[in-house]
Amino acid sequence: MTTQIIRYRVADQEKAEENVRLVREIFAELARERPGGITYQSYRLDDGLTFVHVVTTDDLQIMMRFEAFLAFTQTLGGRLDGVPHREEATPIGFFDGHLRS
Repeated sequence: MTTQIIRYRVADQEKAEENVRLVREIFAELARERPGGITYQSYRLDDGLTFVHVVTTDDLQIMMRFEAFLAFTQTLGGRLDGVPHREEATPIGFFDGHLRS
């Protein structure tokens, strides 16, 4: 399994809201399709403009199967303020004590 952490900042509040909408569409499609072999998390940081995505999977290309993810990535460049920072991470542990829908 490979874990990637992607962090980036968008240009302004309007772009941030668009980003949130597009990310929610990704999660909606993932919920409908229920692909196996992937965990995906996304966070908006306190400044309101910085986002972090964490994906763990055996196949990093799995996200390319989803229309919502393709729409997100195809328009990301127009929302960015700078260059996304991507790095691999080694999981040490994971706990989820919350039930989510």
